[in-house]
Amino acid sequence: MSHEVQSKTPIKDLKALHEALKGCPDLELRKATEYRWYGRSVGDYAPPALRQLSAIALVKMKGHDVHKLAKDAGVTLPASLTDLEENPLDMDAINKLRSIPEFKEAFDAQNQRIGKDAEYVIGFKKGHPKHDTAYEVGVVPHPFRKGEYHLSVDYWDGGKGLMAAKGLGDVVKGEDGSVDWGQELRQRYTLHAMSNRAEAVGRKVTKIEKLADGSLRMEIEE
Repeated sequence: MSHEVQSKTPIKDLKALHEALKGCPDLELRKATEYRWYGRSVGDYAPPALRQLSAIALVKMKGHDVHKLAKDAGVTLPASLTDLEENPLDMDAINKLRSIPEFKEAFDAQNQRIGKDAEYVIGFKKGHPKHDTAYEVGVVPHPFRKGEYHLSVDYWDGGKGLMAAKGLGDVVKGEDGSVDWGQELRQRYTLHAMSNRAEAVGRKVTKIEKLADGSLRMEIEE
């Protein structure tokens, strides 16, 4: 994407996500594979962690020694590639990897899938003025963990109005260059997911409290 960012909270309960979206009155969750974004990767921003992991794993699946190839390009990959989920490579390292044909092919293939790899899509409801123009959120399956999803969005230019949707949460940029978004939606999702897990084992939520820092605390009966 031009500026793609993936959610920090993994989605493991689609029912909870649906419930959480009720706090975003202008948005809806629908079954779809394609979601709107800028339309092409301009190559000025490091791909999100899971896209990096997927591309590098593709090279490995073709029988290449990814650690050696990366080292030849001046990049040290973690011994366990899944560590990239928490510590992704920066743009400089990605550019070095792309100087190797095997990695370039994998990242190019990955870019072709952006915007077409969702199982569900979050966007403005039909009839809303921004329905046909705003970017959308892809609910994209985790590349390896079945039943887990991440939320993928292009936040450039406020997602053409998406990021201003009520109840979603603003784009927040950290001093380290990190980007966060959708805090309100994720917070509600977490509460619903926790409540669903409690009910599944025969317990119930007894109290929900909003703390001074804006976070929520849930108490569940023993």
